[in-house]
Amino acid sequence: MNQFASFFSAVLLTCLAVGGTAALAGAAAATQVPEVKVVRAGNVELHYVEQGHGVPVVFVHGSVDDYRSFEPQMRQMSEIILQGSQLVLEAVPLLSSISRNAARLNTLTAKIIAIEEHADDICNQGVKSLFVANRADNNPGNAMNFIIGSEMYDHLEKVVDRIEDVSNEINAIVIDHL
Repeated sequence: MNQFASFFSAVLLTCLAVGGTAALAGAAAATQVPEVKVVRAGNVELHYVEQGHGVPVVFVHGSVDDYRSFEPQMRQMSEIILQGSQLVLEAVPLLSSISRNAARLNTLTAKIIAIEEHADDICNQGVKSLFVANRADNNPGNAMNFIIGSEMYDHLEKVVDRIEDVSNEINAIVIDHL
């Protein structure tokens, strides 16, 4: 569990670092059932789905589930990660001329803070939905599904929080230089 959670977090953080959240957003926006493809690695068949565009992101499940186990709120949080990343990508070059771009930088950081607050609401809704879906009295396996799902929400929330941290740093730089 901890290895899976660490890997999941590392993949999300890595794709943020290289701008690969477009693939997450593609998965979040997809409404059609994607074609499941197969690649062979030795004697093992690996089934995969290609969705979105941009730098590839690989999600590896630690259970028998597949890509459909990502809850709707997880997909929404992926979209928020994309939005926040795009705002940061727009803001960073503006730091080369802070005095001229201060108003736009303030607008961008305010938007990032607003979407982070929205992500908190989505995360709370997702954890609540996960709890309700997995609280069956006679199925002890549901507790593990809840734990895994809540860990995934926690990691998504941490990514959104790091985007907000970048926004706060940008805002502090603007304040210091004016």
